Amino acid sequence: MKILALFPLFIAPSVWAVPASELQAILNNLDEISDVTNAATANLFGGIAKGIGYAVDYAQEVLHDGLHLGKETLDKWADEGREFVKQDGLVYELVTHSAFQDYQLRVTDPDLCDPTVKQHSGYLDITDGKHLFFWFFESRTAPEDAPLTLWLNGGPGCSSIAGLLFENGPCRVTDEGKSTTPFEHSWNKNSNIIFLDQPVDVGYSYSTDGTTVNTSPVAAEDVYAFIELFLARYPEYADKPFHVAAESYGGIYAPNIGSVIHKKNKELTLRPTPGVKHVNLASIILANGQTDPRIQLASVPDYVCDGPYPLFDDPEGAQCTALRSKVPTCQRLIQGCYNYNSRLTCVPAIAYCYSQLMGPVQQTGVNPYDVRKKCDRSKDGSLCYKEMEWVETWMNLAANKKALGVPAERKFQTCNMEVNQAFFGQG
Repeated sequence: MKILALFPLFIAPSVWAVPASELQAILNNLDEISDVTNAATANLFGGIAKGIGYAVDYAQEVLHDGLHLGKETLDKWADEGREFVKQDGLVYELVTHSAFQDYQLRVTDPDLCDPTVKQHSGYLDITDGKHLFFWFFESRTAPEDAPLTLWLNGGPGCSSIAGLLFENGPCRVTDEGKSTTPFEHSWNKNSNIIFLDQPVDVGYSYSTDGTTVNTSPVAAEDVYAFIELFLARYPEYADKPFHVAAESYGGIYAPNIGSVIHKKNKELTLRPTPGVKHVNLASIILANGQTDPRIQLASVPDYVCDGPYPLFDDPEGAQCTALRSKVPTCQRLIQGCYNYNSRLTCVPAIAYCYSQLMGPVQQTGVNPYDVRKKCDRSKDGSLCYKEMEWVETWMNLAANKKALGVPAERKFQTCNMEVNQAFFGQG
């Protein structure tokens, strides 16, 4: 399985300018990343000004039933006990929950990719202007007995739909994005599975008021609300084992989501809430997950110099010696981040470690996800797989957008560099 995640090095400067006072008290000999610059201050206050502007714009938009759905006038009706809404020329079933009044689902039922199984797709709408896209596939085998799995790609900022169409979903995009072909080894062969684009602005997820998310704990609360609304609408999956599966930076997402689920389950045990279901959390599944950068980044020289596919001819040569010399500083910086949990310690840590340890790997011209292969980004794309561009082509076809309940003006991106940068900026 290929790792669809972005090393922050790809888009972040090799040096971040931050106030030095706290860093110097914790970390030594890092002059290159501890200078105070006017640019940092300008970025900080520029962000505050932008936030104020977003708030003003938001106040001028229409609120519908307490949920921010944009300026369009919405048609809403009931049929056989179910609510429906027409928005952006698309019809959705509307799913609400008395215990989650800041959230609702808009759902449609496509038949793309794997028309042999039941599907649902649409959006989780949140009152603060966030709209998270999801796509569900029922299991090909005994769905009434199969578990329910939530799949998340990493990045941060990469769409889980890229995983669906390139890794473990029911079909693969072919013919340069013009069509798809069934994938025999899809996870929905034996599991009901949800692919969720989170946080906001990833894939087809979007914000109508500029609201952003740049930390995993905040994103996890939204995901929990999504799970509860989904199970309320589709109770046939509520008693099934529930698995949170993620790859790469999802090694940060998934444990945060699992932690929220565990906490909420304990609260329900003490204080049951009508209509809120105990989520039958069975496991957290991590595929090449980033879990502890202090240990994992320190292993880069071991792998690229002494591993089964060495990138340098001489494991004791200048390149490998230089890489190994960066490890102690990298680990000291990351430990400072762990100890103080501050942007002032975490941003310099990630900037230094990725530039000094992953930078030389990138410069060799190999595919960082499979070092047995070369990567020409002018031909293979920014993620070294031209199929990622095919995914974008297929997802942006007008007919596919309509079937999935995606507004026509939305543009699908495999990975959103602005989201990646925002998480990077939080360390």
